[in-house]
Amino acid sequence: MLKNLSIKTRLFAIVGVAVLGQILVCWLVLSGLKQSILEEKRLSTLYLSQVAVALVNNYHSKVGAGELDEAKAKQLALAELKSLRYKENDYYFVIDQQVTMLMHPFRPDLDGKDVASFKDKQGEPLFQNMADGVADDGSHSVFYNWPKPGATEEVPKITHVELFKPWGWIVGTGIYIDDVDASFYEVVMQLAVLVVLVVGLMLALSWYVTRSVVKPMTDVVSAMQDIASGDGDLTVKLSYDGKDELAALATAFNLFVGKIRQLITSVSVTSVQVSESAVDVARISQQISRESVQQQQETDMVATAITQMSSAIAEVAQSAEQANHETGQVETLVQQGMQLMKASVDSIHTQSQTIEQSSVAAASLYTSSQNISHVLNIINKLADQTNLLALNAAIEAARAGEHGRGFSVVADEVRTLAHQTQKSTQEISGIIAELQQGTQQMTAAVQESKTAAELNINLAAQVQQALTDIANSIAQISDMNAHIATAAEQQSAVAGEVDQNVHTISQLVHQTAGAIKGSDQSTQRLTQLSQDLKELVKQFKV
Repeated sequence: MLKNLSIKTRLFAIVGVAVLGQILVCWLVLSGLKQSILEEKRLSTLYLSQVAVALVNNYHSKVGAGELDEAKAKQLALAELKSLRYKENDYYFVIDQQVTMLMHPFRPDLDGKDVASFKDKQGEPLFQNMADGVADDGSHSVFYNWPKPGATEEVPKITHVELFKPWGWIVGTGIYIDDVDASFYEVVMQLAVLVVLVVGLMLALSWYVTRSVVKPMTDVVSAMQDIASGDGDLTVKLSYDGKDELAALATAFNLFVGKIRQLITSVSVTSVQVSESAVDVARISQQISRESVQQQQETDMVATAITQMSSAIAEVAQSAEQANHETGQVETLVQQGMQLMKASVDSIHTQSQTIEQSSVAAASLYTSSQNISHVLNIINKLADQTNLLALNAAIEAARAGEHGRGFSVVADEVRTLAHQTQKSTQEISGIIAELQQGTQQMTAAVQESKTAAELNINLAAQVQQALTDIANSIAQISDMNAHIATAAEQQSAVAGEVDQNVHTISQLVHQTAGAIKGSDQSTQRLTQLSQDLKELVKQFKV
């Protein structure tokens, strides 16, 4: 229930309970005060009446001692009691057990009379009550109304009577208690003034204490609300001197706001760095994109060159087959004899032309393989540069922290693709090296065939004498053509593999371009996030 009340209300509630408690205590004190005053008056009359009884007993003792007779002793005792006064006009009186007035100093008219029926203004038979009271235990107090000496108005009075059994006397004395109410009300007024002063002091002290407690807490709440829903002013500080819990709260609040201010400052600096990094990454991505386009174009050129090389190899194979066929015909013509020499010479011319074409094709194949090597070097360099750019992008993404995680994954994929590209170019380089070696061998063989063909032409006039040598040469040519065909087949297979690898490279380049597009989107998202972060930071004043 208390949690629904403010601290100020709780403190004032404590003060209110304390005030009510004090009032309750005062009420309890006052409720018994009047009775205590009356009891004090009663005891006073008790002691005074006992003094009178002692005086009467003194005279009774004299009777017993024979100093006085009883009548004389009673007379002297009554006379002395009649003359006794205390305070101002307080006196003693004596009645007997038959309720006859024996002596009353201020009402001599009652002396010797039966006062059993005598009543005060309230109708109380006061003397009869006195006689009845002492009949039980010999001592009794009676409240009644009686006029003061020299006055006619009856006022409250308390009287205590004592029974002196030897003579049957009831000796009494009373005190007027009309001043009890005045004394009581005087005490009430004094106590009321004291209560008012104490309550006022408590209220003033409680107000001061409440203000010293509530105001600093209100300042803390106001400052927190201002930070949470206001201008976000983190430069505010609570000023509170002291060594109590509120001072500790203010100090802790100032430390908390200071740490938040440092955090916001750090976030602001970080957001600027992230924004700058996003711009750098976007620039790097654009550069990679441009180089990827260039790499794709060069890859297409390599694919075209490989296609042309495949066509040239096919022509070499076809020429080798044709040369082999012509060699068979030449061999047949040689066997037929000299009459077919002219046809053999023509065939040799044809063979020379074919060999020339093979030489040109081999040279073209060698040149194409060198071009492929050059292109592969370019691809390898581009892969190295791509790998370096991916590494730089990964570093920038790591600096960006949680916001750069997505771009870091993209950079890793780009770097993996770059490594795959390097590996593929190395494989292609090996294949091209083998192709160049085979081309050199084929070129050497073609050169030898060309030399042999020229020799055959030069020795055509001597063919008749050298038919055996021609047959041997034709056999060698046939073997060379077989080697050429085999080499051409190998070159064709190698060209197919190179073409496949080039297509793979082209696909990787396309994938790289796609990854770069994804990287551009991530970079744009990172830039937007950094801008949002800046806007959030601007809400706080540091």
